Amino acid sequence: MIPAAATRAARVIGWLALGGLGGACHRDPSASLRRHGDTRSTCPAERPGPPLPPGTAPEHELAEFWLARYPAPIDGALLGTPARLAHNARIAQLEDHGWPVGRWDVQQRAVDHRQLAAEQQRKLQRLERSLKRGSLVAAEGVSPPQLLHELRGTLAHAVALDQLRVVRASTALRCLPTAARVVEPGWLPDFDLLQCSQLRFGEPVRVLARAGRQALVWSSYATGWAELAALSPALTPLQAERYLRPPRWAVVASDDAPVWSQPAGSPRQGGALLGLARLGLRLPLADDGAPRAPAPPPSAPQPTLESVVVVPTAEGLGRGWIATAALAPEPQALTVRQLFARAFALLHQPYGWGGTGHRRDCSRLLMDLFASFGIDLPRSSAQQAAAGVERLAVAGWPDTLKAQAIARSAQRGVVLLYLPGHVMLYVGQLGAQLYALHSLSGYLAPCQGGGETMWRLNRTAITTLALGERSSRRSFLARITRLMIFSPPELGPDPPGPMRPPPALPTPEPPHAPADPRRS
Repeated sequence: MIPAAATRAARVIGWLALGGLGGACHRDPSASLRRHGDTRSTCPAERPGPPLPPGTAPEHELAEFWLARYPAPIDGALLGTPARLAHNARIAQLEDHGWPVGRWDVQQRAVDHRQLAAEQQRKLQRLERSLKRGSLVAAEGVSPPQLLHELRGTLAHAVALDQLRVVRASTALRCLPTAARVVEPGWLPDFDLLQCSQLRFGEPVRVLARAGRQALVWSSYATGWAELAALSPALTPLQAERYLRPPRWAVVASDDAPVWSQPAGSPRQGGALLGLARLGLRLPLADDGAPRAPAPPPSAPQPTLESVVVVPTAEGLGRGWIATAALAPEPQALTVRQLFARAFALLHQPYGWGGTGHRRDCSRLLMDLFASFGIDLPRSSAQQAAAGVERLAVAGWPDTLKAQAIARSAQRGVVLLYLPGHVMLYVGQLGAQLYALHSLSGYLAPCQGGGETMWRLNRTAITTLALGERSSRRSFLARITRLMIFSPPELGPDPPGPMRPPPALPTPEPPHAPADPRRS
């Protein structure tokens, strides 16, 4: 996975790469607070990003703008059920050093508690070596000896379990059982390398061990430590079957859809808020799952149509009421129109490394987006590079040929763009400029008098692939190494064309690209 020219950053956090851990995205070395040269007054290390990135106009933030220009049919189904299931089965087989890194069934995955305990100890040893070398530091004044002492004690007292629970409240998934943050020297605490991912309301998890108030869990996409208080009580086998394999279920098609303990119009006016259902979450339908609404009194406004779903509660599983308009039956066909409609609805959502604070990074954005169509993507961008019906390696290609390959691939369907540490959704082309929708921390730009500034966007945005050109990091386009294409299988493989490089053109990963398998 890591090319020979892997950077120091890849070596530093290699101990995090195992165990199917998710991560955050687009945290390359140029994003740190280090300054280069004596240009501080005229070229600050970083600045808040503009409301619209360079090259982006207000109309570019409208899905309709790009749909009117998209080269592929926008309403044709890209993946039928057999192709979708075949794709998901392939993603489920992804492994790294024997550990699943794609997606998996939390109930059916085999568990070996000795292997799990040994892997936790290996991670602790790797962390200890990195802290002693100084390649990692503990943020917020926590001393490395104190942190390591606390981790050894916590792991020593961990008790093996095997329970299925459901996330009741969004909570951090930590790579090791501590809330202490660990970063590379000179980095902001926001880029915490112990933040593996973020668990969201309604997600099933398998509890494998308990240590105090924390639990080692598998979600369907990552492994780590979560707060027990954020989880439901352990489910009985019957409850587990009811939640994971219900006779009828729906997928959340509108992000952060509120789930209430009572129906709208009830005496309690909707009752308590049980949670916010993320885009792509599967929820079992209660009973027949038929949409229902209370009978309104005469002259009252039309009530909201709601569906009754099975959700986690403090007591176990219960009923929740969610707007029927926020749900979609699955499988729902993936089309360019539907994908763009849901993707553009997420514009301006805040960026969060590893999902910190109920936010999304680049890979979580795409994972949730495609989940709403029943398509499984891994949690990290490095593993998402294995997604798609077709994949085209473009590392080392000249930018002109790479741009032609992207535009030509879009004629076949939806295109994801991967560069080491980041992943994007291609939306279209205007003249010579190519555009993508992605969640990013920022982009590097050169200053007129020398030096470079990191412009912090910290949100989901539409940008050109030219951002970063003439900087030490180069443009997004220059760093793209792989295209992942979702196209109808009946189209067959893309035939060779003039946009492909001659056979003699070298295609290794760029030697100065970050090769961190966790930085998605």
